[in-house]
Amino acid sequence: MRFRAFPLFLGFCLSLNACVPKAQYQEQEDELQDTKAQLKSLEQTQTECDPDTFLQLKEQAQSLDILQQELLDRNTELSEEVARLRVYEAQAKSQDMSCGKKLEDQASEYEAQISRTKETYDDLIKDLRSQIRDKDGEIAAYRRQLTTEKAKPAEPSKATSGAKSKSAVPAPKKDAPSSSKDSKKKDK
Repeated sequence: MRFRAFPLFLGFCLSLNACVPKAQYQEQEDELQDTKAQLKSLEQTQTECDPDTFLQLKEQAQSLDILQQELLDRNTELSEEVARLRVYEAQAKSQDMSCGKKLEDQASEYEAQISRTKETYDDLIKDLRSQIRDKDGEIAAYRRQLTTEKAKPAEPSKATSGAKSKSAVPAPKKDAPSSSKDSKKKDK
């Protein structure tokens, strides 16, 4: 049985192979017919063409050449303008950099002035605080002196006689130099 099926199988394969080239031939023949039809239609349109078409195409080619030359000229002009503007751009960048540097220098100068002013005010505040402490010390000493004088009631005769002598002769004021200034003003 094996041998009987083999010839059938072989025959079937050969018949399939025989069909494929025929199909390819028919496809190629169809393509050839299509190409012939296109060629005939092109030949017919060529005979129907306007005789001025060549002249029109020539004029269009010339106008395209003119436009191309104009574009080249315009491109050259634009390139020159770009080069000129790049010079200005470089100058503007350098000015921006110098302006920025000036601003930075000025800002650092102002910061230095602010720090010097702050140091001056800090020193002034320290001096004023030390003067306040000194004055507070003087006031405290004066208060102690007053409290000690009030606390000595045992010697009333000496305290009252001393107090009268102090009140009878006024003590010189610390504003004595200012009175000399007033006398100088009167002289003028």
